[in-house]
Amino acid sequence: MTNEERNQERAASNPYAAGGQPPYPPSPGTPPSYPYTPAPPPPQSYYQPIMESAPQGYSPTPPPYPPMQQQPYPPYMGGGEAAQTYIPSPPYPYTPPVAPRKSNRGLKILLIVLAVIVVLGASGGVLIYTLTRPQPVITVTSSYAVSTVPAGSTSTTFRVRGQKFSGSEAITFLLDGVPAPGSQAAYSDQDGNITTDLTVNESWTPGNHIITAKDADGYTTQTGSKITIVPQGEAHTPGPNGAPPDDTTGMVLATITLNQNGSETRHLTISGLPDPQGGTVCGDGDNNKPITANQTKNGITATVTLTATCSGTYKAGRLSFTETVTSATFTLTNNGVTANCPATVPYVSLRLDGTFTNATTIIGSASSDKFTVNCDQGVGTVTVDADTGTWTGTIQQQTGSSNV
Repeated sequence: MTNEERNQERAASNPYAAGGQPPYPPSPGTPPSYPYTPAPPPPQSYYQPIMESAPQGYSPTPPPYPPMQQQPYPPYMGGGEAAQTYIPSPPYPYTPPVAPRKSNRGLKILLIVLAVIVVLGASGGVLIYTLTRPQPVITVTSSYAVSTVPAGSTSTTFRVRGQKFSGSEAITFLLDGVPAPGSQAAYSDQDGNITTDLTVNESWTPGNHIITAKDADGYTTQTGSKITIVPQGEAHTPGPNGAPPDDTTGMVLATITLNQNGSETRHLTISGLPDPQGGTVCGDGDNNKPITANQTKNGITATVTLTATCSGTYKAGRLSFTETVTSATFTLTNNGVTANCPATVPYVSLRLDGTFTNATTIIGSASSDKFTVNCDQGVGTVTVDADTGTWTGTIQQQTGSSNV
């Protein structure tokens, strides 16, 4: 049998040939059309030449596919093995790695520095403007004090010293945020300094206050000065009309003129006490100890022995004094006959009330109460009528404390 006959016989017995399959082996480059499972390719070493277009300094990335190679086809069902060249799917396009962006850290730092400079420049301008604006301050002092706080009362003054006001402008003084009653505007010098006195009047209410000041441009002291206002006479301030302060200790020489009993001179002692008590007043001899006095009138000699106590106050320029007799016996002698006449006690022998008209002089009213005596020797009861009059006094000695 010839070779041609053998081939025809094989084709007739091949079921694939009957179905229109191409003859075995197929033409080169054509994969078989029958189903099969290709054998896995053997491990391959990859090689990729450095591309001229790849960035310098970067290693090339191996392709995700094997290079084209010869793969054996599986055996046909009829036996035997055919070697064919297998062309895989086209490779994926190679994309070289993207070079990282250059760092802009330096640019960011520059922008931050510029922003800081701008902010500091703006705030610095505000700071310079603020620091160059008037920032007035004042200090307030007084000749009087309660503890360490400057004090004052009606007719006294506070000395105010100020700096850093607007130059050559009117300065208004404020008491607790409102214009101080009765205060007049003062004027700063060209350097913004000021020294002036604030006089207290009746509208300054007693108690603690804050003094501030502002100039005509509206610049106001940020911190005020504490002061306290006291009733006249307290904190060693003068009383009304410049009278001695309440804590004065001194002596007043009083000249008393009564309508019936005539004139007499008495010494009154003022003893100052801490505020707000004021002082006490007492007369010489009013210590509840017996004293004796003699007097002759109309041919009758009278001797009196008595004891007396005193009470009195001094405060805010006003003095009051009361002398009370607690025991008294009158002895009357006339033409050799002596009668003893004890008095009905107690009774007020002298009452004084007055106010200072200036720092040293006091003027007021005087009076005494009615009392009776019961005499022996058949004389009987004698009534001494009440009396009235006036008195004037001059302070002779004066001391005191400042309550500081």
